[in-house]
Amino acid sequence: MKRIFIALALLLGVVAMPGCGVAPFIIGPAIQGYIYWKDGEARKYYKQDINVVHNNLKSVLISMGHTIDQDTASNGGWQMVSHSTNHKFKIRVLNTDPNVCCVKIRIDFMGDKPYAELVYRLLDKTLGERTVGIKVESDKHRMGRY
Repeated sequence: MKRIFIALALLLGVVAMPGCGVAPFIIGPAIQGYIYWKDGEARKYYKQDINVVHNNLKSVLISMGHTIDQDTASNGGWQMVSHSTNHKFKIRVLNTDPNVCCVKIRIDFMGDKPYAELVYRLLDKTLGERTVGIKVESDKHRMGRY
């Protein structure tokens, strides 16, 4: 009983520490849904053919007023670079399994999470999918193989 009390006290002490130094590594990442966010890059998986997703993504970017600077086949997928008036996008569409692909979006150098989520929502609308939430990954708690 005494050991349980000490372990509980230590756990509560670490969680209650002010600041963000130790607690996130113990608590783990916030998990809310289907958009994965790590190191300034957002990614989302689609159970669709890669060419369908790629073509719809190009349409979404053009409808948002983007200029597509580069669109090349690369390593079993597509790599795109586009820009708007104020932002530069680096987008990769990768084939992960048959009829499953991953869309990775990095906006500017550090990433712009709300803007990436907007692109995913517009892409979801064209594909008949829906975005439920976000899954955040930290360096210490890596989830998945990408």
